[in-house]
Amino acid sequence: MDVSDPRLTDLRKNLIKILYFCRGGNINVLTQYFNGTLEYTEQQKKQMTNQLSRLKDTGLITSRKLEGKNSGSMYYLTPNGL
Repeated sequence: MDVSDPRLTDLRKNLIKILYFCRGGNINVLTQYFNGTLEYTEQQKKQMTNQLSRLKDTGLITSRKLEGKNSGSMYYLTPNGL
């Protein structure tokens, strides 16, 4: 799938751009960025998780578990995403 693919929503295209420029990000930082504030609701975090999951299904991004209890994952672009 190409980033210019019309099936990608604007939000997903923006996520890919952010992951490209930042070289990765975790769910908290990405949710804060897209909501424009340091505070966010669990619903907003869940929506971001769903968007990231869909991008993982397309093969454009991948994730790695961070060490430590409740650390979450770090999301990165795959070679296809680059």
